[in-house]
Amino acid sequence: MANDDESRSKKALNVESPSFTPASVGSKKATFSSQAASAPAFTPPATPVGPQDGDSSVFNPATVREFTPNFDVNSTTTSANGSGQDGGMSYDPFTVPTMNQGITTPQYNPYAEDPGALGGHGPGYFPAQNAFAAPVQPLQHHLYFPAGPRRDDLMPYHRVPHDFFLAEKDRIEIVNKLEATGQVLPNSQLPQLDNYHNLVPLDTTHRKNANIFGYPSWVYKATQTKSGHTYCLRRLEGYRLTNENAIRLVKEWRRINNGSVVSIIDAFTTRAFGDSSLIFVQNYFPLSKTLVEAHLTPSSTHGTRFQAKTPIAENVLWGYISQIANALQAIHSVNLAARCIDPSKIILTDKGRIRLSACSILDVVQYDAHRSIQELQQEDFIQFGPVIAMSND
Repeated sequence: MANDDESRSKKALNVESPSFTPASVGSKKATFSSQAASAPAFTPPATPVGPQDGDSSVFNPATVREFTPNFDVNSTTTSANGSGQDGGMSYDPFTVPTMNQGITTPQYNPYAEDPGALGGHGPGYFPAQNAFAAPVQPLQHHLYFPAGPRRDDLMPYHRVPHDFFLAEKDRIEIVNKLEATGQVLPNSQLPQLDNYHNLVPLDTTHRKNANIFGYPSWVYKATQTKSGHTYCLRRLEGYRLTNENAIRLVKEWRRINNGSVVSIIDAFTTRAFGDSSLIFVQNYFPLSKTLVEAHLTPSSTHGTRFQAKTPIAENVLWGYISQIANALQAIHSVNLAARCIDPSKIILTDKGRIRLSACSILDVVQYDAHRSIQELQQEDFIQFGPVIAMSND
């Protein structure tokens, strides 16, 4: 056994045994050639679609192409059977070179701009008037709750809440007067006087009447520039002032402070109307009527038919007599005369309330007549009688 082990070790570890030599040398590491570097990039035949989240049937507006109209009537020819064919040329009116050649650039006018807007302060003080103005809408009187039902079992000393407030009829009348006071005339051709603007004609007729003063007279409503108050302007058309002392008599009428006489504020001449006119400034009473309009003019009913005015009640007539007499007493006490007691120049400002509205005018117009004051005062009483008789005809 020992001999066998020694022989095996000698065979395994023998110095004289030849060294190991491989039969063939392995190939070198693979590298890219110069031709492969210049080869084109690889492009797959189709890009795979990845998985999409959600339902593919949901409408996406971003995927819809925007419609662009490209139909041109001029480039379409219609055949005999009605079918159209597109022509080879399309007409674009905005690309025609001849259009820009015929249009000239207007010269800049700095005076055409609004001077108020140049400073950055918004529109000017007087805004420009438009060519058309919308009609004024009626007042909404129904916004107030009307009076409720009235009980019949109340005693004479009982009161309901509505009795402590203004009556519905009186409230509507006050609102209408406020609306008439603030009314303006859009696109008015009337001029602006020295201290008055926003003239609104108050005459109910356009006919010229020179029977009372000898000159055609017109009545306007105007606003004073300084105070903002509303006044009544009576204009005598075509009057030429020959004596300055005549217009100074208006100062004497300022001393009269009576409820039956319309106060005179001022008088002046102007050429703003295109002629020489005399202007009398008086207090303004909105929605007032003359005695002719209130009692002597027939009212139209059922189209073209007219209904005669009813006679004035006796108590109303006595009220008119007392008020005119009170006005004459106040005028005569300061050594003046009314000289114009006519139904067309006596205004009805409220129910049963009248005022003389044309005093001091004849004093200026007929200044050169030089009539005594006693004679003029007697003439006032002579005119007083026919007015009362005419009012009750």
